[in-house]
Amino acid sequence: GEALRAAPGEVELAEGILMVAPLEWAGQADADILASLAAKSIAPDGYVLAAHAAMQVAIAAAGSPEGPLAALATTAFATSVGEVSFDEKGELGRELYRLFEWQNQGFAEIP
Repeated sequence: GEALRAAPGEVELAEGILMVAPLEWAGQADADILASLAAKSIAPDGYVLAAHAAMQVAIAAAGSPEGPLAALATTAFATSVGEVSFDEKGELGRELYRLFEWQNQGFAEIP
């Protein structure tokens, strides 16, 4: 899916093409994190911000006085891409992927 977001190529996408892809994290990321990445010439695309958020969760859980497993099971972590929490089975508490449709030369999220 994400390959469809790449720069336009030789083949033009037809209206109505569907793709499943993660959100564009840069649109909801913490401004300080975006500035820090820009200062290092790191583009906040692909999985860069999701990986950053994963590290924030890992560091916070590892430093928790209750221990990492308990922290992962009970804590809502503030990250660069918003709150991250896990349910009782260890599943991420929110959907990462969305359905998008190609409309007017760009992908629009389909609610």
